[in-house]
Amino acid sequence: MSAPRLPDDADASDEALAGVLAGDDGLVSLEELARVTGLSLAVLQTVAREGLLVARTEDPPRYAVADAELVRTAMELVDAGLPLGEFLDLARRTDEAMRPLAEHAVDLFVRFVRDPVLGTSGDDAEAAARLVAAFETMLPATEALVGRHFRELLLVAARERWERETGAGA
Repeated sequence: MSAPRLPDDADASDEALAGVLAGDDGLVSLEELARVTGLSLAVLQTVAREGLLVARTEDPPRYAVADAELVRTAMELVDAGLPLGEFLDLARRTDEAMRPLAEHAVDLFVRFVRDPVLGTSGDDAEAAARLVAAFETMLPATEALVGRHFRELLLVAARERWERETGAGA
C-alpha cells in the first residue's frame, strides 16, 4: 500500500507518520472486497455509505483488506436475526459517535506527543522514530480501551434491561 501523498517540503517525521498511517494490511477496491466477502457490491456500498466501512484513500476509494473480517463479523448480526435496516442504522450511529472521538484522540496525539517530540528532538530521524514508536503504541492501546469500554457498556445496558423486564435484581 502506498503512503499518503506528501507536500514537497515534508520532513522525515512526516514521511514516517505517513507510512504508519497508510498501514501495512493492503488496500482493495469495494469490488475486490465484495469478491473476498461473498457479499454483493450493493450491500458493501450501503455499508460504506452508512460509515461502517471507511475508505483509506478517496480517489479511488480503497479499503483495508482487514475490512473483509469486519464485514463478515457485521453480517453475523444480520444472520443472527437483526434486520439489515436496523444493522445499517447501528452502523450509521456508530460512525456518528466514533468520528468525533477519533478526531479527539488524534488531537490529543498531536498536542501531547507529536508537537512535543518535534519541539525537543535533535533531528528529523530521531523525531520520526519517536513518533512512529508512540503511534504504534497508542493506536492499539486506544483501540483496546474504546473497544473494552464499549463492551462493558453493552453488558451493563443488557443487564439493566433484563432486570427491568424480568423484575430480577429488585
